[in-house]
Amino acid sequence: MSKNTLWDNAMVRNAKANMSKEDIKQYKKIGEQFYKDMDFQRKNNIDSIIQESASYLSSLLNSGLLPHNLNKDEKRVLREIYSDKWYEKWGYTEKDLKKSE
Repeated sequence: MSKNTLWDNAMVRNAKANMSKEDIKQYKKIGEQFYKDMDFQRKNNIDSIIQESASYLSSLLNSGLLPHNLNKDEKRVLREIYSDKWYEKWGYTEKDLKKSE
């Protein structure tokens, strides 16, 4: 009987089967980087959750994610940690928060 969970289903198994060894190695590295700073022992501590979220969002912005791609909750986290003008930390202006048509 095959599993059918979020992390183990036909689509995931097919994608993994078609990845090169280098791709698998790269995804493993990304996963390790993502989880290395998370402290799963500090459950229900809102400050640590916000701090970890800000750290993750910061790494996304450092990697090239544009601020207009963040949702309102993600922007709220960054405001909470870095100030109302959080976007200036990455060289953006308030205009960069909205997607241009």
